[in-house]
Formats: sequence, structure tokens, C-alpha cells
Amino acid sequence: MRCETCGTEIAERALICFRCGAATARRRREPARLGRRRRWPWAVLLGFVALALLGWVMFGDALRERFREPDRAPAGRMQHDPGGRAAPA
Repeated sequence: MRCETCGTEIAERALICFRCGAATARRRREPARLGRRRRWPWAVLLGFVALALLGWVMFGDALRERFREPDRAPAGRMQHDPGGRAAPA
């Protein structure tokens, strides 16, 4: 069998020409056409990320202060009694 595009001798069952890459058979049907992709899910996700970042910038310090552990008393200010309980100095 010969390639219709370049004329090279190719195998009888070849799907494409090894020299030029042309298909040896005609398409039975056209490939499906893909429509335009929707971009709104990405826009919504980007909006949520922007709002989260804005909230973190605006309220991050207040939330951090609200949920932080209280400072521990410096060493030496409290005395412990024999039972292990802390007693004021």
C-alpha cells in the first residue's frame, strides 16, 4: 500500500504513514466539538480566597489575641507549699 500524501510504501494495516504521519484511512465521523469552558467556578473560588485573605488581614490579630493562651507567671513569684499547690508569695 502507498501513502496518499507522500507516496511512501507502507504496511497494509498501517494506521499512519511512518514517513509523513498522514492517516491512511478516512474518518468515519467527525470528532465532537467542545464548547466554551465555563470560567465562573474559578471566579467564585478566587472570590472566596480573596475574602478569606481580606478577613485574615483585617481580623487576624483580634482572633489570635482572643484565642491565645494566657501568659504564665514568671518564675519566682509563686511559692509552692508541700502539697504542690501554688501559694502567693
